[in-house]
Amino acid sequence: MKKPIIAISREFGSGGRMIGESVAKKLGLTVYDKTLIEMVAEKGGYSADFVEENDQRLTKSLLFQIAVTGSLPPWLAKDAGAAEGLIGKSVFSAQSEVIKDLAEKCGCVIIGRCAGHILKDDPNCLSVFIGAETEDKIDRCVKEYGFTPAAAAGEIKRRDSERAEHYNHHTGKMWGNAANYHICLNSSVFGIGGCVDLIVEAYNKLVSNK
Repeated sequence: MKKPIIAISREFGSGGRMIGESVAKKLGLTVYDKTLIEMVAEKGGYSADFVEENDQRLTKSLLFQIAVTGSLPPWLAKDAGAAEGLIGKSVFSAQSEVIKDLAEKCGCVIIGRCAGHILKDDPNCLSVFIGAETEDKIDRCVKEYGFTPAAAAGEIKRRDSERAEHYNHHTGKMWGNAANYHICLNSSVFGIGGCVDLIVEAYNKLVSNK
């Protein structure tokens, strides 16, 4: 029987990546996060650097910029091959294919990249959203990434805005809306370990119901 997939979406600084990695370790699953970049690059014919820099920037705001200026922005213009690729298969399209292929082959934990939506019709997918209180997200960014509190607050706002725009554009839904996930957890309330335990419990419940 195919093992379920756990798709984790998270606010920046919420500890979502750490939670996903801990869940995977407990369950003996592979984590796909940064490793998806090379897989998507190969599938779509892009450079890995292009995918890493731009996979969350191909949104309505980009299309509007191109329409108004009549030219590609500098970050895209420097990769002519990738620019041509936008006419056909987008980064998101390649990403979706990679995620669906993974879901067919093995149980795993996928962090970010709209995986929960991409696999919304897969009964083996458990979709999770991790959030946290602002002060806790700032504190985590200060301790883990070396930001000043002010810089951390700005980075959290920028990253979450970017993730929301990317998710909303590609799914037609609202990022962080509880209706779009099976489980929404606040790591400030439950802690990292508590979130891990709750996700593992839900995963085991999903497996036992098959």
